Amino acid sequence: MLNQAWLTVTVLVLLAGLLTRQGGLLIAGLALVLAEAASWVWGRYALTGVAYDRVLSEGRAFFGEQVTLDVRTENRKLLPLAWLAVEDEFPEPLRLARGRASPSHKPRRALLYNLLTLRSTRWCGRGCWPSSSAAPFCTTCSPCAGTSG
Repeated sequence: MLNQAWLTVTVLVLLAGLLTRQGGLLIAGLALVLAEAASWVWGRYALTGVAYDRVLSEGRAFFGEQVTLDVRTENRKLLPLAWLAVEDEFPEPLRLARGRASPSHKPRRALLYNLLTLRSTRWCGRGCWPSSSAAPFCTTCSPCAGTSG
């Protein structure tokens, strides 16, 4: 993301390129300006239009019953999301049929990590994309029922 040091370096490179009439320095300065602008746009709008939903297969469950956790993600904008890391917290005694839970900083709690990549769903209708092979604990849909583009 942008900070004072990058802005200072960019201004210095642009000034050095202009004062010395060196085309290479000027191009490098302009490349820095473009990179900083892209960084700002990505940081500002990366999570805008991203939906994350968790649904359990049952509203209630008794001890020993198996319940499926369905994780759905949707990117409703043109800007793709390179990666999205999600932590789901649940009671530690709960056992997963597949996948692994990590310890939490909270007592008797565990964390389930999900790392995924989201393309835009704007051009092909709204839908849920398979989260990733990094999350074998859940079943994802493609596309979501009852939605239209």
